[in-house]
Amino acid sequence: MISIIVPIYNSEKYLNRCINSILVQTFTDFELLLINDGSTDSSGDICNEHAKKDSRIRVFHKKNGGVTSARRLGVEESKGEYISFVDSDDNLYPKSLEILINNITSNDIDIVVSDIANESIISGQEFVKNSLLWRVQASVWGRLYRKDLFDNTSFDVSRNLIVGEDLFMNIKVGLKARLVKCINQSVYNYYKNPNSITCTRSASLEYEKFYIDEISRALGDKINEFKDELYNIKLGALEFLIVCKVSVSYTQDWIIDLISWSKNKKLSFRQWCVIYIRHNLLCKYILAIEKRIKKFFIRHD
Repeated sequence: MISIIVPIYNSEKYLNRCINSILVQTFTDFELLLINDGSTDSSGDICNEHAKKDSRIRVFHKKNGGVTSARRLGVEESKGEYISFVDSDDNLYPKSLEILINNITSNDIDIVVSDIANESIISGQEFVKNSLLWRVQASVWGRLYRKDLFDNTSFDVSRNLIVGEDLFMNIKVGLKARLVKCINQSVYNYYKNPNSITCTRSASLEYEKFYIDEISRALGDKINEFKDELYNIKLGALEFLIVCKVSVSYTQDWIIDLISWSKNKKLSFRQWCVIYIRHNLLCKYILAIEKRIKKFFIRHD
């Protein structure tokens, strides 16, 4: 059985669409756990109404604690062998669960990841590396996880981590996974919510440093196996700050460390700009031009 976990916070506008897309799945051996994370709109009532009509639905109402705490509760209360996460403003395609479960083709496959251009079966360590390099999206949706990958540390993340919780969880479970199957089929319909924290958060040096420290903590005693990938995270953080026009001090310890690492690496033009053009506005314009040129050549390939 698959346990589908939906964290919910003030999602009345999208919630019916999300729930209905799950209830019409061609694969029917699932339970649906709706975790109402202290909503102040009608989301809780919508959950209750659906639960009255379908015995596969269980509803949990809790004090607001954030998406990570909602997912934790869902996993703790789940009864299935496999876990799938769905965000309350998104939805599944009718055959999504069928596609995911059919790709558990051996007992060693612990995670199935959808929407990957090149299908492959990789180790859990490769999965973590690809996540840190953004070759695999850091999200938790559109996937199937074996439940026994989760333990009491899987959601051990600071409440102050408002962006990056998904990557943290994928690191934790990926380090325990034997094999991960990547498939090119799409099973998840993601809606970009302009009011989400990801879209509205402001950039700061303090948060990026905190984010890097949390990822380092998630890697734990395996951190030395992912040194280059962690520097990729630092590069991404620095680029984000530059693009957001945050004044960057190159005397920050993590930036000094990044510069030292880069001296022995073959950098792309974009990476070189991020590290060595120490003028925010100039670097931002060059990065924008580079991106447009790259798009032009892709279109005319």
